Amino acid sequence: MASSHPSRATRAAAAVTLTRTQALLADECSIAVAGGVNVMTNPNLFQNLAAASFLDPDGMSKAFDESGNGYSRGEGAGLFVLKPLSRAKADGDAILGIIAGSAIKQGSNCSPLTQSDPVSQNQLYTKVLSAARIDPSEVTYVEAHGTGKLSYTTHIVSTFH
Repeated sequence: MASSHPSRATRAAAAVTLTRTQALLADECSIAVAGGVNVMTNPNLFQNLAAASFLDPDGMSKAFDESGNGYSRGEGAGLFVLKPLSRAKADGDAILGIIAGSAIKQGSNCSPLTQSDPVSQNQLYTKVLSAARIDPSEVTYVEAHGTGKLSYTTHIVSTFH
C-alpha cells in the first residue's frame, strides 16, 4: 500500500507523541500514529546506570514518591492513534484522552540530568497551559520524565502548584 503522507522516525521517547500532535495541530495530516518499543539487549546499560545511582536498588520505580531512590527499567511497546477531537467524535471512536497542549523544554544547561531546572520547567508548564487555553485546575494528566530521585521529582511537582 503506497502512501504519500509524512512519516517520521523519532528516537526520543517523549518526542514521538509531541511531533505527531504538532503535525495534527498544523493540519499536516488528519490522523497520526504514535508508538514506541523499548527492548533492552545489553546488560552493560544496567551496570552503567546502577554505577551512576540511577537505578532503584529495590527494583521498584517510586517516581514522585518521598521514598524514591532511583527508577527501574522495563521493556514494552505501545501505540496510539491520534486524531483531532472533532474527527474522532464524527468517526464514533472511543476517546481515551485529549491532548490539549504539548511542548518541549530544555533544561537551560544549568542542571544535571537527575534534576530539573525549576525555572525552565515552570516556563514550559505556563507555555503549554497558554497554548491549550486551559486553567491549571483542568489538568488531569501530565506526562513527565521522572528519574525516581526525590530531588528531581520535587522540582517537577513544585511546578504544578
